[in-house]
Amino acid sequence: MQTLTGLETWFTLPNKPLKAPPPRYKMALVTWLGVFTTLAILSRLLSPFLSKLPVLLNQLITTGLVVALLTYLIMPRLTQLFHKWLYPAP
Repeated sequence: MQTLTGLETWFTLPNKPLKAPPPRYKMALVTWLGVFTTLAILSRLLSPFLSKLPVLLNQLITTGLVVALLTYLIMPRLTQLFHKWLYPAP
């Protein structure tokens, strides 16, 4: 039995047996890359539409979209892209 504590599920590959999660520093770096890039692009794209909203509502919408994009689109692709670095051959 394996206990996952959080972000490890972002680092699983479809159709692959579940391995031990990568080291935390690798997960942190790939997650930071995903969050930074997604937030930078999304904030530029949404700024004209959300700038007139109250700050908290703006942040609520932006962070909700970032989390959804990271979970379903960005992190699976980053995990595939960095697979050899995250899971080096023994």
